[in-house]
Amino acid sequence: MTPTGRTAVFGLIGQPIAHSLSPSIWNHLFAEHQMDAVYVALPAPPDAGGAALATSIRTLGLAAVNLTIPHKTAILPYLDELSDAARRAGAVNFVRCVDGRLLGDNTDGGGFMLSLSLEHGLIVKDRRTVILGAGGAARAVAAELAYSGAAEVVLLNRTAERAHQAVVDLRAALGSAGRALAHGSLTADSYARRAAKADLVVNCTGGGARGLINGFDPTILSSDAVWSDLNYWDDRPPLLQLHRDRQLKTQDGLMMLVCQAVLAFQAVSDARPDPRQVFDALNKGWLR
Repeated sequence: MTPTGRTAVFGLIGQPIAHSLSPSIWNHLFAEHQMDAVYVALPAPPDAGGAALATSIRTLGLAAVNLTIPHKTAILPYLDELSDAARRAGAVNFVRCVDGRLLGDNTDGGGFMLSLSLEHGLIVKDRRTVILGAGGAARAVAAELAYSGAAEVVLLNRTAERAHQAVVDLRAALGSAGRALAHGSLTADSYARRAAKADLVVNCTGGGARGLINGFDPTILSSDAVWSDLNYWDDRPPLLQLHRDRQLKTQDGLMMLVCQAVLAFQAVSDARPDPRQVFDALNKGWLR
């Protein structure tokens, strides 16, 4: 469908975003469901500021946007409404503009949970989990894991104070479910202690932690555990191939990307696309 003056404009705000597959996924969904809409990349530096972003969304008449860090938290004070998932995570990754009101949502955690179910049939209730990192994605995943009844959710971060603050914030938002949360330093020793008992480990760190994580003992995880890496764009995810060589269950983040996009798409349409079909199209290179 050729864009016109009536075409609804969606986008991804952040930097860097040239690597993102989100435009491919969203434009595929628009075409599949015959929606007069287009999804584009909208570069914005980290210091753009939440107020400026909120004003831009309204002024430009954008239908909705996805956000990358640090915009996921910077924009919070300037939104008119938050979903329950966004309140739990303390961050948004999806903002809709409806009649001039900005509605914030977070589909990162829900997308991750859906991807776990689709790829490995994993039910997290009463499971022990370890999260590497304490940023926006880590918080969203931790919030949904705790909310879904995980027995333990431990955030390990190179800056332990940041992990501690994440747990404090999440406990305040989660109430009794927050009791499952704990924190620690991201070191080889602390990882070994926590991961030895874990059913699931989720790497939410960026490339700066690659060398550190590559130094962790890849034999720590049990044969029944799942190793998940959210950085689908990384061509050398730390430890991922070593865990695959051990025939552990793994995730490379692509299914989560698809699932969080599908959940957001459902909020702006009546369609209910199958994430597995979109995932298959991406894996076959049809959408890249």
